[in-house]
Amino acid sequence: MSTVGNSTNIFWQESPIGKTERQKLLNQKGCVVWITGLSGSGKSTLACSLSRELNNRGKLSYILDGDNLRHGLNKDLGFKAEDRVENIRRVGEVAKLFADAGLICIASLISPYRKDRDACREMMQDSSFIEASYSKPDFTVVFMNMSLQLCEARDPKGLYKLARAGKIKGFTGIDDPYESPLNCEIELKEKEGECPSPVAMAEEVISYLEDKGFLQNEFVPTCLVHRPSISAVNFPTVRRRYSPFTMASAAQSSSQAVSSGSVNSDTDVFKLIQAHEEKAARLSPVDEIRTVLNGSVRGMLSTFSQKYEGYPSGSMIDFACDADGSPILAVSSLAVHTKDLLANPKCSLLIARDPEDRTGLRITLHGDAVLVSEKDQAAVRSAYLAKHPSAFWVDFGDFSFMRIEPKVVRYVSGIATAFLGSGEFSKEKYQAAKVDPIAQYAKPVTSHMNKDHEEDTKAIVHNVTSIPVESALMLDLDSLGFNVKASLQGNTFKLRVPFPRRAQDRKDVKTLIVEMLQAAKPIPN
Repeated sequence: MSTVGNSTNIFWQESPIGKTERQKLLNQKGCVVWITGLSGSGKSTLACSLSRELNNRGKLSYILDGDNLRHGLNKDLGFKAEDRVENIRRVGEVAKLFADAGLICIASLISPYRKDRDACREMMQDSSFIEASYSKPDFTVVFMNMSLQLCEARDPKGLYKLARAGKIKGFTGIDDPYESPLNCEIELKEKEGECPSPVAMAEEVISYLEDKGFLQNEFVPTCLVHRPSISAVNFPTVRRRYSPFTMASAAQSSSQAVSSGSVNSDTDVFKLIQAHEEKAARLSPVDEIRTVLNGSVRGMLSTFSQKYEGYPSGSMIDFACDADGSPILAVSSLAVHTKDLLANPKCSLLIARDPEDRTGLRITLHGDAVLVSEKDQAAVRSAYLAKHPSAFWVDFGDFSFMRIEPKVVRYVSGIATAFLGSGEFSKEKYQAAKVDPIAQYAKPVTSHMNKDHEEDTKAIVHNVTSIPVESALMLDLDSLGFNVKASLQGNTFKLRVPFPRRAQDRKDVKTLIVEMLQAAKPIPN
């Protein structure tokens, strides 16, 4: 029995399940990431991006946002000094509970005073609190070290304007102090007057969490490890009623077939590939270009630099395509590329089907960037968020939408691949092309096939192409077939595997793959 604060005659009830057991269940260590900084410094932006990236890695997190908490838990508190102290104390107590539950708790608050952040640290009885301003290795406050000028220029909530007008008193950074953390372990700074990108900031925090073991994967046996679910068609495995598939059995169906021992040089491999690829059904180049661009979400934007006249400037940027294939950008007025585009709208957008693959398709769209009109804002916003659902920052005051109106689209198939070749299309031909309706299912279908049916894919490839591949991973698909990355005797190459007929819908993709598998592995009567 004890007395705590104003509470008397109270008892501590131990839980039958400890923190370690909860952490094993979640396959992560519970901790608190405390994000502090001026209003408008990007705390909420980082918190949301960090939570999204953790979720993508199969890690459970929860955000305690300062404004959100004042809608409920702290709605009885104002902004007087004593209320601010109590506000931080309550958030610290709640954060401690989340960490004890095994979650990664992300607290996003201005929390301007060091003593209040210190008090939250002291609540933690173990190394579960991460605040980037203290020497204790696992206690780190993530300090958003953005200048007052930058924060005031961003002013996403319009609060600085109200404070400057005298309509808000005691506003941090204007007429109330902010005590910067000392000895920060994670300090995120502006670069050339801009906030770092949300993804870059999140990756820096995640790197720290990984180094400290908070995202460890060795907690539990394999059967309990979280695996992100794949929403895909469930292809049945064709049951074998005889000895395993052999190269010779499939070879009987084709005059071009070869035995596993007949491919004895790189030249032979190339001849087999070339013979097959020249006749394999595929989308027309312009339809493929339009389809790949429509499915892409990130590229390299090149603009004419205003700071370094005569030189190009490049930025990695997220985008989405509208109905006529024009890329849509969500840009901040503070970004260098936005200032470049407003001064000179001529630009290009480079995308790669697979940035890690030198033999992969590269597309460059040249055009003029224009601000989206007010009447098109809603439709453009919906199209962008459909591709980037976590891009909450598009509604910030300094963000707006721009559209690149294409003039010409160029493509090259990559190094050492001559099957697609290279060329260019006019705006009219590009916009008249069709986005393949089946390509949207490529990710779930290929993930499912590569995870559960790799041997089946290999059998199909051998039967259709007559090439006795040793491995085959499905890369992408469209209504006419799919592409695989295959290997044979030390050679790695891509192959086009055409469907027997054009796929009409997602269900038809399943039907066609099953038919191809049955042809490769016929079940004897």
